[in-house]
Amino acid sequence: MKHRDRERLKIILQILKQDLTQKEGSDRLGLSLRQIKRLCRRVRTQGRDSVRHALVARPSNHRIKGRWINKVIARLRKYQIERNLLMITPTVASWLIWKSFSRAFPNGISRYPLRRILVEAGLWKPGYQIVWKRSGRRVVATIVKRQRQAKGSV
Repeated sequence: MKHRDRERLKIILQILKQDLTQKEGSDRLGLSLRQIKRLCRRVRTQGRDSVRHALVARPSNHRIKGRWINKVIARLRKYQIERNLLMITPTVASWLIWKSFSRAFPNGISRYPLRRILVEAGLWKPGYQIVWKRSGRRVVATIVKRQRQAKGSV
């Protein structure tokens, strides 16, 4: 339980013991009288843990299900092999997901979950870039660590 939750519980228990009025409790916690009544009722019926947020320790409703992640990774790997790519960047992955899975993800996948998926699958390394170099007649692609500009330099 977080510190804020413990403070809430302490005041709610004082209200339930009638050491404190609901109005005083609402002023101390910065909540409305209605919210205080609701919290008191919840503590009475469900116990002390009900002061915590109900979604703590539960998975997010916005998570991407494992089967979809596997399908996305399979499609990205297939694209990587077809095009003989060293690495798939998040931009390319985002475009490919939008093109291939437009019904499942009509808005695409946001960049942070997409980057996490790419890194876990080994399809992309953050902080690296693909550099194309001419070697005689051939053009060779290599993955190098991205150079960071030093602070203060122009």
